[in-house]
Amino acid sequence: MAQFCSQCGSPLPENANVCPQCGKPVNNPTIQAQPQPQQPQQAQPIPQYQQSPYYRQPAENNGGGNKGLLYGIIALLVALLIGGAAWYFISESNEKDALQAQQMEQMKQEQKKLADENKELTEQNEKLAEENAKPAKVIVKKEAEHAAEHRAVSAGGSKAKVVINGEGVRLRFAPSLNAGYLTWENGKTRAPKKGARLEYTGEDGDWYQVKYLNHTFYVSKEFSYLEY
Repeated sequence: MAQFCSQCGSPLPENANVCPQCGKPVNNPTIQAQPQPQQPQQAQPIPQYQQSPYYRQPAENNGGGNKGLLYGIIALLVALLIGGAAWYFISESNEKDALQAQQMEQMKQEQKKLADENKELTEQNEKLAEENAKPAKVIVKKEAEHAAEHRAVSAGGSKAKVVINGEGVRLRFAPSLNAGYLTWENGKTRAPKKGARLEYTGEDGDWYQVKYLNHTFYVSKEFSYLEY
């Protein structure tokens, strides 16, 4: 009859002194033939992995809500940043426009001031030119105004003469077109007739210096020529 180990319940070979499985000595050779009820081995405890309190099955939904809230906050911050940047640029642009408008207004005022000053200077120059164009004095007396004939005065002899080669040629007091010229007392030009021969006393550029009515005048070479 088969024998079994009283410790582990493994079958023992005949005349075995030690259990080949667990090594327990077999003291009683007359061990009961009936196998002892095998004691179940104590099961090794299966390690239980405790679920993290932050990880739960429903957490997927909660996580989605948290993500949605996070995305919403981020979107709000982005919107605020964009709005703030837009407001900044718009404000800066408005300030630049206002500054440019102010500068343009100042430029207009300065241009108007310069235009007024130029106008005033132009009027003063015109007035001075008119005053310079007036004759320094009137040589012809009033009673000579209605003289029947205006004759050239000449010293005669063999001296050179300046021949007037035009009508209404003015006898000026200086060799310049801006200088005054001989007039009657009423302001009308007193000019020698065409062909009149005046005493030649010298030259100054484009002008002949002549003697007329015992006074020195200048005649433009454009309207006269020298004759010997």
